Amino acid sequence: MRRPPAPPCLSIARAVPVLPGDTPDKLAARVLRQEHWLFPRAVAALCAGRVEWRDDSRPIVAELEEAKGEGDAL
Repeated sequence: MRRPPAPPCLSIARAVPVLPGDTPDKLAARVLRQEHWLFPRAVAALCAGRVEWRDDSRPIVAELEEAKGEGDAL
């Protein structure tokens, strides 16, 4: 039985540094904060039509909007 083609995947990432003295829990907490920052912005970009798909199905995302009062602090 043939499977239907998979839909394109929207994958967006932000760098999270590994700091001296990090424990797995500390690093995981920083990663989770970035995921919580990124996910709603990725969904909003997709819903607002700010994502374009290349011929190879890779996304090109217009700049994600910063929420008021938020910065890139890790």
